[in-house]
Formats: sequence, structure tokens, C-alpha cells
Amino acid sequence: MHEVWRRFQNKPSHTSSPSQSGLVKHYKEGAVMGFVEVLAKAGRLLGNVKFCKDDILSWKPDVVILIDYPGFNFKIAKFAHEHGIRTFYYIAPKVWAWKEHRVKALKKFVDKLYIIFPFEKEYFRSKGIEPHFEGNPIVDAIADRCAAAPIEEEFRKQNGLDERPIVALLAGSRVSEIKANLRFMAELAERMPAKQFVVAGVGWIAREQYEVFTKDMPVKFVCDKTYELLQISEAAVVTSG
Repeated sequence: MHEVWRRFQNKPSHTSSPSQSGLVKHYKEGAVMGFVEVLAKAGRLLGNVKFCKDDILSWKPDVVILIDYPGFNFKIAKFAHEHGIRTFYYIAPKVWAWKEHRVKALKKFVDKLYIIFPFEKEYFRSKGIEPHFEGNPIVDAIADRCAAAPIEEEFRKQNGLDERPIVALLAGSRVSEIKANLRFMAELAERMPAKQFVVAGVGWIAREQYEVFTKDMPVKFVCDKTYELLQISEAAVVTSG
């Protein structure tokens, strides 16, 4: 789930000039991963936190809706709560897997918690939080995309793929992940020529960022068609995310 800072009402703002769609900042400005990258971009990350806080005070919303991204959003939840602004949190942090101490912050700073896994209902109730479950959007998204996908023969033709079995390469959705993983993934193509290795790219990263690590490698590339590609793949090499 990717986050944007977006406004939904025609209230004035003094800290920024949102686009007609209400977009103030894009999540890409804070997309980092790993200890070193966080340190390198600490100034920008802290600046984004301050910008968001200032924008909230200027905007004076009735409610702040936080989506995923706990490292950032816990700070904003606390800030909004301290300023008397209600907070809704969509896609609960995976506190049942790690950093369970964050449950205390959820109870203290979040007014409504929305979850996407059925088992989380009982988990959060056991912690004194009554969550709201309306299903998992990825289930519907996958079903809709796959239902609308062209037949396999047409998909291969549209994307320059031959008849060999396909192995999808999902190196990640951040440039840092691509740098760390894609070259090793692509090298499999040289070792397994009977298979067709296809990089599943994303539109917000330039194709050149992928090609730096697949130069001279026998791999293909498709963009923003991950679900469709996986549907016809024999296997996939996937970066955990």
C-alpha cells in the first residue's frame, strides 16, 4: 500500500500548494529501506514529518487517516492526538509479528483501527482494541486484474515474450531493492536458458534503473503488469516485502 498526503475538502492551506487532485506530497519522497539508507536520508525524513505536522495544523482536518507506513504514521498519530484531532489507521501494523509494544501506541493515539486480515480481529480484541474489518483490497484487486487480463497467447505477443516457460523476477518496488537484488536474479537466466526470465517493473521507477542491472543478460521486461505476469508464470523469484 503506497501512501500519499491528500486533502478531501476545500479548506485553505498555507504550507503548500496541492494539485487539483489534492495530492500534497508523494510517498516516494520518503521511501527508504535499511539502516544505512535511513541514516543517509534522515534530514529529508525528519523534514517530511515536520512538513506533515505543519500542514495538519494549517489544514485543521476533522480526522487524519493514516495508511500503513508505521515508522512515519505513529509520529503523526501521536501528534494529531495531542492536538485533539481524531485519527483513523488503515492497515494495522503487524504488531502480532514484531514490535508488539506498538499496541500501546495504537490504543493511546488511534481512534479507529482498520484491519485487512480476519485473524487480526481476535488478536486486537485480546489487546483491548475493537478493530474494523471490511476485507482485504488486494484480494479484489488481484481478481479484477486477472479477470481483465488478455489470454496468455495475446499477453506474450503484446510483451515480446516467446513460448518458453516464464519465471517472473520481482526485485522490489524501491530503487534500493533493485540495486540489491536484481543482478543476482537476472543471473539465473544464464544458468537456465530453457526458461524465460521476465522482470516485473513498476511505473514509478524508470526502466533505465532496471537495465543497469540486466545489461547483457537474457531477460525480458514488462511494466505495471505484475499480476498478469504471475498468472502465466511457472515460478517467480520474489523480494520479500
